[in-house]
Amino acid sequence: MEKNCKMTEERLLDYIEGNLPADRIKAIEEHRKSCVRCDLLIKNFSRIWSGISERERVQISPSFWQGLQAKIQAVDNPRPLSSRIFSCLKMILRPAALTITLLSGIYFGYQMGNISEFGGDFSKNSVVDADVHGKVYVEHYFQDFLEIPTGSPAEFYLQHDIYK
Repeated sequence: MEKNCKMTEERLLDYIEGNLPADRIKAIEEHRKSCVRCDLLIKNFSRIWSGISERERVQISPSFWQGLQAKIQAVDNPRPLSSRIFSCLKMILRPAALTITLLSGIYFGYQMGNISEFGGDFSKNSVVDADVHGKVYVEHYFQDFLEIPTGSPAEFYLQHDIYK
């Protein structure tokens, strides 16, 4: 790449907008006559740049600027130390409280699942106890099925196997 090509690329926008001194503009124009690549680059970029400048400029609302200034001031003027410590503690304690709540729920759910309906304490290691208590549960719930009134929807569903 030639030295003049590099200078043309570096000053391209200033050249198109006419923000260069007269001697630089003259140097770029002389270079354009001898360099097809730079001439094509300037023509294409000029066309694109003129299309961009013709577009309507977006106006930013005043509330945006006010909000931005408020955020900048908040960063420039930090909160007092006690407030920052409290917010850090809150950020740390929130997951800890959630974890404690979750673990206590699991623990109490497990404990409630081990409470027998009859108030007895079942031996978890004894197969015989489990079998005996299983029979007690079956007899207890079977008693409820014997007390179903005749003609009720429950009796209909029990007598007719609708799931075949």
